[in-house]
Amino acid sequence: MNEDDLDYTTQFFQKNIDVEQYDDFVLGADVGGTTTNIAVGGTKNNAIMLLFSLNFETKNLSSLLPALKQTLSFAKKEYDLHVSRGCIGAAGIVSDDHSFVDLTNISWNIDTKDLIKKTSIDALFILNDFQVLGYSLNTVDVNDETEIMSIRKIEEIKTKKPRVLLGGGTGLGKTILRYDTKNELFHAFESEGGHVDIPVHTPFELELIESIQKKKHPQYPVSYEDVLSGNGLVDIYSFLRLKKLYKKSKYTVIVDQSEDKPSLISKYRLDDEYCKETFRLYRRFFARCAKNLALESVAFGGVFIAGGIAVKNKDIFHSNEFKTEFNQSFMQSEFLKKVPLYLVSNYYLSLQGACFAAANAKVILNNQNNNQRKW
Repeated sequence: MNEDDLDYTTQFFQKNIDVEQYDDFVLGADVGGTTTNIAVGGTKNNAIMLLFSLNFETKNLSSLLPALKQTLSFAKKEYDLHVSRGCIGAAGIVSDDHSFVDLTNISWNIDTKDLIKKTSIDALFILNDFQVLGYSLNTVDVNDETEIMSIRKIEEIKTKKPRVLLGGGTGLGKTILRYDTKNELFHAFESEGGHVDIPVHTPFELELIESIQKKKHPQYPVSYEDVLSGNGLVDIYSFLRLKKLYKKSKYTVIVDQSEDKPSLISKYRLDDEYCKETFRLYRRFFARCAKNLALESVAFGGVFIAGGIAVKNKDIFHSNEFKTEFNQSFMQSEFLKKVPLYLVSNYYLSLQGACFAAANAKVILNNQNNNQRKW
């Protein structure tokens, strides 16, 4: 595919710039099952300032190469600058040398060695997509509501204690962050925790989980991702419809007939009983997932919730029901009540995290025990 044939949208963060005011320019990419966004940012005194992003529909890409070429060309044409290094955030298990990933929800893979050969970029590495989003927390102020919304404030915020990040969209991602005192930043660790078996507490929940298992993969257990994702919303809704627990509304009919059920289930969650119950169950499982991650990492630094579903349905995380479920623990309820809860509201933080990782590649890759020759 020729990059000139690609459809994309453009987001400008800095339209007119003085190239001389920046120390360097880096590229950051967020490759997701639905959208692939690639940005260029300028670095100044260790801060990252995004200049622009090109946003592509992943289904229209047969590889990352055309989108990467288009972005590098755009940077040259619009700003007259050359970008020499970058970081790609992608869902999947990344190779030990951070040069390759077989993508989880996409039919193609990413090989940075091939991309470097075929573009003008000199150095490029890959991190798990939620690692990249985790690194973005180094660039934000948790008190800035335009980027991070507080769900539950704690009087004494322990800024250098472990943090955790999780979120649902096409899939479910997780990462744990620990503070590096020497380099004064949080490192985000790779995780496939979205595929952990989901716990159930009631016979009704067990019936739901068994129905999803039978439908999707009878020989394998149901994971958090099977429930806490766009497809998970649809499966919960479909189970409830089969149970015929509520009277159909005009909104039920619209959802039933739609090919885009996740967005409509979200849209009508306050108007339709089936959509409302779908999100009640979703909220319960999500709180349980967040709680377990906080317990596993002793996350006094906070639980950060991200992802498209969370951003579009903020109220379910602000609810008392979410916090009550999160606090449920026979032995550690008092600890859980002291964990700050946040909602990541800036859609472009993943790109900021990728650019931050690119700018701090030596420190980050050294933490991963990898070869540093190009950095």
